[in-house]
Amino acid sequence: MIEERVNVLMKRLEGFHQNQTVVRLDDAFSALTADIIASYCFGKSWRFVEAANFRSDFRAAVSDVANFVHIGQLCPWLIGLLRMLPLQQLRKLQPGKAAVFEIFSEVSDQADRSLKSNDQQRFIPDVQGQQIQETIFAKLTSPDVQSEERTLRRLQEEGLVVLGAGTETTAGTLTVAAFYLAWNKEIARKLRAELEQLLPSPTSTTSVLQLEKLPYLVRPSSPSLNILTHLVTLKNTPDARQRLYTKASVYHTVR
Repeated sequence: MIEERVNVLMKRLEGFHQNQTVVRLDDAFSALTADIIASYCFGKSWRFVEAANFRSDFRAAVSDVANFVHIGQLCPWLIGLLRMLPLQQLRKLQPGKAAVFEIFSEVSDQADRSLKSNDQQRFIPDVQGQQIQETIFAKLTSPDVQSEERTLRRLQEEGLVVLGAGTETTAGTLTVAAFYLAWNKEIARKLRAELEQLLPSPTSTTSVLQLEKLPYLVRPSSPSLNILTHLVTLKNTPDARQRLYTKASVYHTVR
């Protein structure tokens, strides 16, 4: 499944190269990782890689949701208030954030279907369409999980977390790595020479296990992981909120 998605992206990038068209790699990598994580989570790909703009609105929506996390931790009552509003009403209040509500709706529908015993998307399909392993939602709704944990709300929250974390983190790492390979020609030359040992032609294929044995291939990924912006959240406790409010009050008074 991953190989199939990567091949589709490579064909699109080849088309951009032939047409001399500028492409945003962060959007392209985000579409790739979104397709992959959706397959692992729901059992089907969203096919963002095939979209004309790689569904950049989805990437912006994920960023908006991530930016709202801090507000939700400081004002949890606001999350509860938003949950009480139907999606249609939220769309009217924020018409420019349609992709955000599309994500909520898609995750909610998938969570609802996963809770039903006749769900047909409980397995991850491979390139040939064969079922290879259960999806994340199928595991979360398994009878082995306690009944109080198998709720629609929990699946909705888990789905959003998995989509956000699985999309932006990997896409960000790939984007940073691509930048440094384009910026430092010596690194790109050494990496290309090493890859040619396993992939002598553009149509050659190999396994992940073989690629992991290449020492220089793994090396550039470490700086990418270190440079990538990490997620930092505030501790949601009464003491932490009180300290923050106190500092804000002091700052306002001094000012």
